[in-house]
Amino acid sequence: MSRTDDFDKARSLHDAGGSAEALELIRKYVEDKETELSVREVETLCYILTEKMTSASFESKKEACYEAIDLLEGVSIAKEPRAAVAYSDGIYDCFSKINRSAREEERENVWCRAKEMYLELFKTLRKTYKEKNNLERLEIYLGFAKLGKSYLDVVDEDSLNICEEAAKEAKFCGPTGLAKEDWNEIKRQVEQINKLCNGAREERKLLEDQ
Repeated sequence: MSRTDDFDKARSLHDAGGSAEALELIRKYVEDKETELSVREVETLCYILTEKMTSASFESKKEACYEAIDLLEGVSIAKEPRAAVAYSDGIYDCFSKINRSAREEERENVWCRAKEMYLELFKTLRKTYKEKNNLERLEIYLGFAKLGKSYLDVVDEDSLNICEEAAKEAKFCGPTGLAKEDWNEIKRQVEQINKLCNGAREERKLLEDQ
């Protein structure tokens, strides 16, 4: 079978209840750093992983999250907006779910992995989106800011600064080339990013002062 057939079969296997078999079928493509996954392949991978994490029992939820992180870490994706969005949704889902079950001693390492994966994604964004006031692009930074707020006990200042800088760049570009409703949404997201980052700092300081 072709690579396309394998990904199509993996989706069918998963839908029939065979998540483990589905992942094994496409693992060789996912783990090959020289293989750039297409939009549909990224969407299929993230769909299977997200569904597997969501359906996992409380006892196995963390294991499913770590498996998803291991698979998504270092994945090479197509330099296309849909691929970037699907991948960002996938990693956001992993780290938001594991946040609820990671032990205190695990959290710093979990955050470091989240940051590294997002930094690699941000490199892809520079090749994918020409305009810094692109709504999809800013939404990805907003997701990172939301995670930073969720991991406020271990988030580093550099991560917060990255989010704020992306918001600043989007606002500086202004409404050029945007519909009115998109520019209004950009402004809303800029405000939300700044609020999340400042909130993380304030709450972290309260924790440190205790």
